[in-house]
Amino acid sequence: MTEEEFVAFAKEAKLDSEQELCLRAHLGLEYNQDEWAKFKSQPEVFQRRILWSALAKLPEKKESPSA
Repeated sequence: MTEEEFVAFAKEAKLDSEQELCLRAHLGLEYNQDEWAKFKSQPEVFQRRILWSALAKLPEKKESPSA
């Protein structure tokens, strides 16, 4: 997913700031290192809940038909 695609997706999916941060890190997109450090300082149970809720909003990958 490109930066432009992600921005459009984040707006459409109405991600909150923590969900957007998690998905940016998960997808290897640019993200704020200071905000990530704050997020990672939370208890792991909260981190997981936010990450899973964000991952659930990702569009499903469509498989390409094989030739």
